[in-house]
Amino acid sequence: MKFLKITAAALVLFCMNVSTYAADNMQIVKNMRLGWNLGNTFDSYGGGSDPDTAETYWVHVKTDKQMIDDIKAQGFNAVRIPVTWYEKVNNGKINADWLARVKEVVDYCIEDDMYVILNTHHEEGYIVPTYAKADSSEAYLRNLWSQIAPYFKDYDEHLVFETLNEPRITGDASEWTNGTEETRSVINRLNKAALEEIRKSGGNNSERLVMCPGNAASIPASTGFELPDDENIALSVHHYAPYGFAMDKDGTKYWGSEEDKTALDSELKGLYNRFVSKGVPVIIGEMGATDKMNTSARETWAKFYAQTAKSYGITCFVWDNNVITTDENDCREHYGLYNRNSHTWYYQSIAKAFSDGVNAAVPYTGGTSDPYTLVLFDRTVSLTGWDNESVGDPPELKEGYYITVKYSGDAPNLVFQNYTIDGEWNTIQPEKTENGVAYYSYNDIVNGCRAGYAKQNKMYVSAKGSSLSFSEVCVVTPHKTGDVSGDGKVNGTDAKIILLDISNIRKMLASDLLADIDGSGNVNLLDVIKALK
Repeated sequence: MKFLKITAAALVLFCMNVSTYAADNMQIVKNMRLGWNLGNTFDSYGGGSDPDTAETYWVHVKTDKQMIDDIKAQGFNAVRIPVTWYEKVNNGKINADWLARVKEVVDYCIEDDMYVILNTHHEEGYIVPTYAKADSSEAYLRNLWSQIAPYFKDYDEHLVFETLNEPRITGDASEWTNGTEETRSVINRLNKAALEEIRKSGGNNSERLVMCPGNAASIPASTGFELPDDENIALSVHHYAPYGFAMDKDGTKYWGSEEDKTALDSELKGLYNRFVSKGVPVIIGEMGATDKMNTSARETWAKFYAQTAKSYGITCFVWDNNVITTDENDCREHYGLYNRNSHTWYYQSIAKAFSDGVNAAVPYTGGTSDPYTLVLFDRTVSLTGWDNESVGDPPELKEGYYITVKYSGDAPNLVFQNYTIDGEWNTIQPEKTENGVAYYSYNDIVNGCRAGYAKQNKMYVSAKGSSLSFSEVCVVTPHKTGDVSGDGKVNGTDAKIILLDISNIRKMLASDLLADIDGSGNVNLLDVIKALK
């Protein structure tokens, strides 16, 4: 066995050249000003294996360069190209003509200096997120990406891959929710497998931005869903919201009240708090409002949605399937904006509203970028007497975690409710208060819930017979050993800081226990090496 002698000076030089791509990926998503979906085209199925027949089977028109030029001229600078592959696979091999045609349309976009998202779309018959189908689903997905990824490996950062579309168990009660423990576990595995195939294909795929969804691409559950451990990852979400207005054919045609805006803002801000503020880009790959002959309401919604999402650093891709309604009683999934047959717009005013919203967006500067603080609730509420305010579902907690409440006036209590046991309300007093923040420890919360913390359904902040205001509820987690930079990761940045410290080049750590990664009781070169692994 050969050992490599590493000098402190060499390690310093190595660490100084370690790159991180999170900032680059956030910039890529920011550069994606506004996106448009080439829906009902390459994602169609039932048209067989012939590329010409398949592409036009649903939308009845072949994509040409003028379409893409028109989309670009309207203010969109990114196109998502959903692709269904299974009918074009024979003996495990993807039809070469199908790949070539997909590439041709990708190139239309690239020639217009646009970003492109390429995915695997309607593969539900082969990708089933159950434990029983996990092995076959993974094998199928790996086979697709082992061919798609190398084919496009030389494209630059303007091409983005999306591992899956809306992975779910079709027909199951959990299909359009954020899933079950089983589906989330298998989807975690599938995202990781697809990413592995993309990365090992080489070229620019080693660092390409890759989008990964949760169950049905819904906003992920706070427990059980995990993005792959990779610095070039974005969360993929589909968000037709609110459902009653945006998708439900029997829902309301109206939108725009202050309550409507507050509710939508809250959902988008939640994505910011959980992901964007922690350095994880979020792309809403599908969103839109079905045509109910309610153009004015859709314009209002489009501008507000695009402006709000962009202010939170989230890029939206509008779903367009080239279908509009001619009957207000038949408005299911009519998301057409651009008329591909005539190269004109069905609803140019709505397309303009999306663009105007992005133009009007002002970056949100609130919240926290601390990777160890998750903001659960962040609006100001005043309470008197014994009033309480719901602040959402109980979050995942582990040993060493705290829930914190920022307040003024008298410190509040935290209250948990168990719906299944009539009248069970569990009141937790703060363990400590400091600078207007009340802290509730994991142990106090777990010990204070009579039926067990896992059985609690709702969490409240409660006054104690007096007056108070609170403005923020958070979960605070313990710092990772080795994360001396405080960015939530243990990597070359931490190795550099530790090395500079132990080399007496720049004292940063003193006796910081976080730097003792190997647990030896001392901070030394072994900790530097462990940080790099």
